[in-house]
Amino acid sequence: MTVYLLTEAVQAAKALLPHMSKVEVLNLITHVHVRDGYMWEATDRYSLGAVTLTPAPAPFNEATEDTTDLLLPRAAVEYLAKLNVKTLRFGKNVVWSEGYRVELTASTVEPMSVTVRLFVQTGESPEDVPLEDSSRTFDTIEGNYPPIHKLLTDAKKRSNSDAPMCYAPDKLERLSASAKAFGTGRNAPQIWLKPSGDKAMVAQIGANMEVLIMPVRGTEPPEYFNN
Repeated sequence: MTVYLLTEAVQAAKALLPHMSKVEVLNLITHVHVRDGYMWEATDRYSLGAVTLTPAPAPFNEATEDTTDLLLPRAAVEYLAKLNVKTLRFGKNVVWSEGYRVELTASTVEPMSVTVRLFVQTGESPEDVPLEDSSRTFDTIEGNYPPIHKLLTDAKKRSNSDAPMCYAPDKLERLSASAKAFGTGRNAPQIWLKPSGDKAMVAQIGANMEVLIMPVRGTEPPEYFNN
């Protein structure tokens, strides 16, 4: 069982959707990998993203000690991404953006599944209360997810390259889409870019997200670009 502030879980889901694969043949990477209970990762082989979440505050933080990894299928990620934390309502419960959390629980027996449940702390009780009709269960799988954290660490260590690199517009649009998950306008996070040798570009989005984007292979810069 892993526990997060719902606001952060929603942001992470929105930020990682642009980097998830839609190709069912590559079933493993159509999921978000939750690693060590706090790092959410996604990739489609052409870009990869990782978001660091913070533990839920007291009295919910006791459950965050569990570091079991799990795989969140696209359906679960899309469900979280569509939640509007400002106008969230389940049954008779109206929920505000502070004081509530999302709990992810993976099954330990076949068929594999992961359950998403929302909880809120009311003013009447120090205990957290499950929100009516908020529980959703999604089919998932098991497998060894690509070592995204290692790829990011290695990319950041590579020396910078002065050679120009070409990136497809849709890959750059992913950076913008991920940044908008954390805020827009004046609240939008800054995006910092760092070439990683001649192999990729590392982007830092705000304080909690890193992205690795692969360039277009076999392209040469136009003559006017070098003048």
